Formats: sequence, C-alpha cells, structure tokens
Amino acid sequence: MPSGSSSALANAIIFWQLPQGIFATSVTTVLFPRMSREAGRQDTDALRATLGYGMRSIVALLLPASILLALFGSEVIAVAFQRGAFTAADTVRTAHVLVYYCVGMVGVSVYGFLQRYCYAGGDYRTPTYTAIGVLVVNFGLSLWLKETALQAGGLALANAIAFTLAAVVLAAIAWVRLHGIAARRLAVTTLKAIGATAPGVAVLIAGRRLFGPWWVDGSSLRSVGLLLAIGVPTLAVTIAGFVVLRIEAAAIITRRFNRDKT
Repeated sequence: MPSGSSSALANAIIFWQLPQGIFATSVTTVLFPRMSREAGRQDTDALRATLGYGMRSIVALLLPASILLALFGSEVIAVAFQRGAFTAADTVRTAHVLVYYCVGMVGVSVYGFLQRYCYAGGDYRTPTYTAIGVLVVNFGLSLWLKETALQAGGLALANAIAFTLAAVVLAAIAWVRLHGIAARRLAVTTLKAIGATAPGVAVLIAGRRLFGPWWVDGSSLRSVGLLLAIGVPTLAVTIAGFVVLRIEAAAIITRRFNRDKT
C-alpha cells in the first residue's frame, strides 16, 4: 500500500467512531439491563420486543449518520485535521478510507448489540464463535482487498463485510430462538431512515455545488463557517424527515431534548 495508508486508517476510524460510539453505545447501554431482566424471567415476548426496538433504533440512527459522514467526509476531515504537515492529499486518503468504514457502521453496531443480547441470556459461546469468524473473514478479505485498487480502503471494506456478515448470523440465531424479530418492522424502519436522509443529502450536494471544493484550503475560520453553513441545514432537514416519517428514533431525540430543557 502507498505511504500514508496507516495514518489514513487510524484517522478515518476516529471519525467513524463518533456516531457509532454515541448512538450505538447509548442504545446498547440502555437496553442491555432490560434484556438481562427479560431473559432472566424467560419473558420471550418482551425480549423479542426489546431486541427489535434496539435494532430498529440503531438502524434508524446509524444509517443516516453513515450516509452523511461518507458523503461529507472530506469537509469534516479537512476542518479537523488539515493543517501543517497534514495536506489535502492526506484528507483525500482519509476520506477514501472513511467511506468504506461507513459501509459497515450499521453492521458493526448491530453486531455489538446482538452480542449483548447473547450475554443477557448467559450465552457466551455464540459471540465467541462469531468473533472468531469475524477475525478469519476480516483477515482473508484484507489480504485480497488491500492488493486491489481500493488499497487502504480495502482493509476498511474487509472490516465492514466481516462484521456485517456476523451481524446477519447473530440476527438469524436470535430469530430462531425468539421465533421472530419483527423483520418487517425493521425493513420499514430502514426504508424510512433512507427516506429521511434523502433531503439532507440533497442539501449537502447543493452546498457543495454552491461553495465548491472549499475544503482543499484546509482548516480556518472560513472553512469552519462553511462547514456549519452546510452541515447545520443538512442535519436539520434530516431530523425533520425523522419527525415527518414518524421514525421511532425521533421520539428518543425529542425526549432527550425535552429532558435537557427541564
């Protein structure tokens, strides 16, 4: 791989972890104790409902975040890092890797949540086996994809594929054990999340066309202002889309906002 690939991987994962850590960790932290109680009293119906709610919340929050971050990566990275020895070329390399990390943002988050579901029921063997599977698939794909035109992005894509496959496996296991996981509601939430994100993507693209590739000049007060000028309306119309489409995660955001006001 070319020079700077290791730094691109390390820098890209910093930005990838922000929404993943905030949203996925919050959902998992809140729902894990509930799942443990429901598993302890063998309340399959309640456990199924909690698991489905958690998966829908993660998808609803992380899918828009991954799409917007992948599209807006160059601008965000440039404002945060592009100064001194960190050049526009470094921004391009990091943004390239970030796109492929974002491909797996939902998969990684759902995988982590489903691991906690297994732990809630006292099952530590299944997460161990799937973790070994992730390691093997990730390693094998990394050896191949890093030699393709993707280069460092191939390593990020290998990670995304491995964790997403593991999430599918754990979801299938949960579906069998719980006699369903409300897959139809999950599919509807996924479509709604995409629909809610579409206006934000349109605003983002319009901002790019209006202001041009301003990020190449690096971090400055002007670039911060332009980032906010594009980013704030993008987030605003995306959140509005959540409310209009009545996505469950909108209630989480609204309750948090109202609680902070009181």
